[in-house]
Amino acid sequence: MVDANQDQSFGKWQPGVIWDFRRAFETATLLGELGVYWLEEPLQRYAFDDLARLNDSVAIPIAGGENNRGIHEFKKMLEKNIYDVLQPESMVLDGITEVRKIGVLSELYGKKILPHHGGGDIGVIAHIHLMASWPNAPYLELLNDPPIGSYAHKFAIFKNPPIVENGWVSLLDSPGLGIEIDPAFIA
Repeated sequence: MVDANQDQSFGKWQPGVIWDFRRAFETATLLGELGVYWLEEPLQRYAFDDLARLNDSVAIPIAGGENNRGIHEFKKMLEKNIYDVLQPESMVLDGITEVRKIGVLSELYGKKILPHHGGGDIGVIAHIHLMASWPNAPYLELLNDPPIGSYAHKFAIFKNPPIVENGWVSLLDSPGLGIEIDPAFIA
C-alpha cells in the first residue's frame, strides 16, 4: 500500500511535491506493475474529475477519503467511480454512525471500505466491531508507529486488551464493545 498523501494539499502549506494528473498516472501505472495493493490519495481531495479519470485509467486500486467531511461527498465519489476503496475517518466525519452509513453505500456500489482511524483506544475497538459487520471491509487503517503509537499504547487503558497477532486484532465477545477500562487508568 502506498500513500501519496495528496488529499490534504490545498495550497502551499504541505511540504513536498504536489502531484498533478500526469505524476499520479505514471506513479499508479508503475506501482500497479509492481503489484502494490493500492495507491492512496494520489490527487487533491476535491479533484473529483481527475480522480475519476485516473481510477478509470489504471489497474491499481485507488483509495482515499479520510479527510472528506460528509456523506454527500462519499456518495459523489461512488457515483463518479473516484475510489475503489473508501477510507472514511470517524473523527473527521460526525462520528462512527456516519462511517456506518458510508459502509452501506460502499457495499451498494460494490466498493471496499477500509476506514482510517487516527485515534486509539475505544475508537479502534468500535471500528473493528463495525467492520466485522461488512463483507467488503478487509482492513482498518491505523497509525502504528512504535514505540509511541503502537498497539500496546492504543490498548493500554483496557483491563482486557484485545490480542494483536501478526497485524490482526481479535474481536472481543463480551457484552457491548467487549472491553473494560482499567480502573487504575481512571485513578
